[in-house]
Amino acid sequence: MNRLSSVSGDMPETSGHHGDLKNIRIENCIGFSKVPLGIAGPLRINSTRGSSSIYAPLATYEPTIIASCSRGCKAFNASGGVHFEVLGDGMSRAPVFTFKDPGHAVVFSREIPTLREKISTWAESTSRHVRLQDMRPTVIGSQVHVLYTYTCDDAAGQNMVTKATQHACDMLRRHYGDTFSIQGFFVEGQMASDKKPS
Repeated sequence: MNRLSSVSGDMPETSGHHGDLKNIRIENCIGFSKVPLGIAGPLRINSTRGSSSIYAPLATYEPTIIASCSRGCKAFNASGGVHFEVLGDGMSRAPVFTFKDPGHAVVFSREIPTLREKISTWAESTSRHVRLQDMRPTVIGSQVHVLYTYTCDDAAGQNMVTKATQHACDMLRRHYGDTFSIQGFFVEGQMASDKKPS
């Protein structure tokens, strides 16, 4: 632990939560638990922006997990560290719209790009952090999957983009459902890559 004192020396000791429970935003909150917190690392990170060594705080009751992670870091460091590049930053949802037949689906897929400004306004009204970056429709039979890609500031944003997409689709159906003969939609049609190997 002495070799980590330079990293952990400024970290506050965490022992509980003294805030108001009504500000906690999880379902069925009944309290808090204490979990031991350790530090694994260092791991050398290399990118075009430079190199640095990082430590990772891990909360666990498993006795060997932190040591195991540190050994993994040591193995990576022995081979020169980890190199990565960020090619894109975004979180996506891919709602699927259903139509009576492929002809209606094709018309919708050609016209939805013209509605981007409205869809963006609807989606972004749900959070000050979410921003619609891209929309790509794909026709599959009488369905149109639309891949919406967002940025979410510093948040991971899974819930944020789900809420934004749901609202945008609700508004799209309300204002243009009859125009395009939209029969229905599902907020996720399995074309986005969140939590699956697609």
